[in-house]
Amino acid sequence: MLISTDAAVLKFDPNNAVETNVRLTPQIRCFEADDGSRDYYAAFVLPQMGVRYTLSVGAAPEDVSLLAPQILLMDDQGTVTRHMTAPQFLFRGNQLTALIQPRPNETRMIVMSDHTLVGQTTTRILQLITRTSTSFVVGKAIFAGQSQTGTEAQVESTFSFVGPVTIGTVPVPAAS
Repeated sequence: MLISTDAAVLKFDPNNAVETNVRLTPQIRCFEADDGSRDYYAAFVLPQMGVRYTLSVGAAPEDVSLLAPQILLMDDQGTVTRHMTAPQFLFRGNQLTALIQPRPNETRMIVMSDHTLVGQTTTRILQLITRTSTSFVVGKAIFAGQSQTGTEAQVESTFSFVGPVTIGTVPVPAAS
């Protein structure tokens, strides 16, 4: 099974969002399946503080490469309760991200590469919007205005075994 005895405890603050950054590389843990396929992974113990929170798991591109991500959520016995792959992630800004609310029985998480996607490409549209405010005085009159310009670019990334991962824990405010 994938559970590592040296799983890192995921950082959590019940009042603020917290990020944990890891990099999946050949120097980190490697899982080899029965069919000989291999994936790099990082193991985490999920916060169990009685406070609801959302996990944000994101992979950021490096040059033309992008980690092919997958997530396994598990219970205390290591039984997989949920499995998320890249098609269940969305681009939020420049990161391929999954948002998850852990269930009470989910106590562990594995973030790993997905060998089935390595070498495939994904395409997205990046937008850059610039707002400019201008004001000037002519005689006794004041003129003010704002302009907005933007550009779009199509960006293609190739899925890889390696890359940076950002894991955020964001507390969910209690209903009032």
